[in-house]
Amino acid sequence: MEPNTGADDPCQLCHGVRAAYTCPRCNTRYCSVGCYRAEAHRACSEAFYRDCCLERLRDHRTPGPQHKVLREQEEQTLEQRMEGLDLDRDLDRVWERLSEREKREFDALLSRGEAHRLIPPWVPWWERTVEPHRPGLVEELDPSSGLPPARLKPAVVPVEELNPSSGLSGLPPARLKPAVVPVEGDPPPPLSELLSKPPSPTVGPALASVLFAYALTARNYAGNLDSDATLAMLAASPALGRGVVYQSTALALQDALRLAQERGESRGLCLLALHDSARLLDRAQWSCAALADAALALNAARRVLLRSSARSCFLAKKKIDFLRSWIAAESGSLASLSAEAQLEYEESSTATKHLDEDRKRLEEAWGGPRPPRQPGPLIQEL
Repeated sequence: MEPNTGADDPCQLCHGVRAAYTCPRCNTRYCSVGCYRAEAHRACSEAFYRDCCLERLRDHRTPGPQHKVLREQEEQTLEQRMEGLDLDRDLDRVWERLSEREKREFDALLSRGEAHRLIPPWVPWWERTVEPHRPGLVEELDPSSGLPPARLKPAVVPVEELNPSSGLSGLPPARLKPAVVPVEGDPPPPLSELLSKPPSPTVGPALASVLFAYALTARNYAGNLDSDATLAMLAASPALGRGVVYQSTALALQDALRLAQERGESRGLCLLALHDSARLLDRAQWSCAALADAALALNAARRVLLRSSARSCFLAKKKIDFLRSWIAAESGSLASLSAEAQLEYEESSTATKHLDEDRKRLEEAWGGPRPPRQPGPLIQEL
């Protein structure tokens, strides 16, 4: 509002009083706040108040230089406070060195069920590992280095070269490290030394069941296959944990999927594990690496579990060793196994999509997740 320099100009809104002010937007002369807010001047007055509110919001949201300096000092202080601590083990000492504000923020996250936002998402190694046949990612060693070919490590792809379709593009690059394929260890014995006749066609479905259980467990435990995770892996694969024999890959995966959902696993996680099993079966190197990782977990669990569970781990380890020998001899069968697992994944995904669509239609018709209560008694006496 600007004072009006014309002393005798009447108010252009009420036409009855001398105008004391001039609108800076439209130069309309007015006498009071009431006239400024009048319907005839509404466009200018609302624009003025809107601009004032936006300016206040900008002042509130944009920290000034002093606030930025204080924030940087606080972050530097936090880094200094945590210096020399093992953040994975010295949990009590880490908590003691947090400020009261930091403790309140953490407690608030816990109370809202949002603490998982602090944990970087875990990405399986088979989703970040380069295809074995991709050229240009393996460097030839200097012959004078003396390293045998067996010492060559699998090539890994840099984070920035990941295909966005892999579902990883939305993750912060700083949180993703190039994955290394698990070490396979000693080569398995030839299959001819284990069998005197051709292997049964049920070995392939058993392998698919084991890889499904491995992928499901790895995702559930963020790759940390401790003794609890190992027992969960045995329970997730009837072929591995109980010696169940399946006549087809579809039956093996359907049974594993059913058991996982009965134990409370989400449908989405189970579908991911199905897709993982198809991906692991697509490469003999990846199948063997997954089995080797599972074998290491079984060996470690044997040393800490009770005798009955330790024996189950021992027998499962023997089955995995046999599967590794089978892959070495029958690697040509993996392509068909991978295709069958991929087909099972696609069919299960389609069925899930149809179920979700049916559920959504019913909820829209019901006006909620449950059908409306019927009026009156459901049973009447005649």
